[in-house]
Amino acid sequence: MNNYSLLSHNTFGMNVRAKRFFEYKSVEELQQLIKSVPIDEPLLHIGGGSNLLFTGDYEGTILHSAIKGIEVVDETDDNILVRVGAGVVSVMSSGRVPRFLMNSSPLRNTRTSRPS
Repeated sequence: MNNYSLLSHNTFGMNVRAKRFFEYKSVEELQQLIKSVPIDEPLLHIGGGSNLLFTGDYEGTILHSAIKGIEVVDETDDNILVRVGAGVVSVMSSGRVPRFLMNSSPLRNTRTSRPS
């Protein structure tokens, strides 16, 4: 999309615009989008927008990740390796599986190790 409003993509609520804006839902789609961006054009990759402060329009291309969810990639007695999509709040900072994940069958009644 050209001349796209970023109002809904930054938590400061700045009504600024991007020269070009693309949203993707898979790694493969992202790879194709990157190939289509002119090599000399600025490129910004964003997720939920909570750490962005725009002070003016962005004169480049913005790639927005719409990859969601949490997937268990690998699990041992001591650790769980997860793949987390954009905009998902950090879930393992305490070393425990958060309550909202306990209802997910792959994580039910599991324990995680604390980082050293």
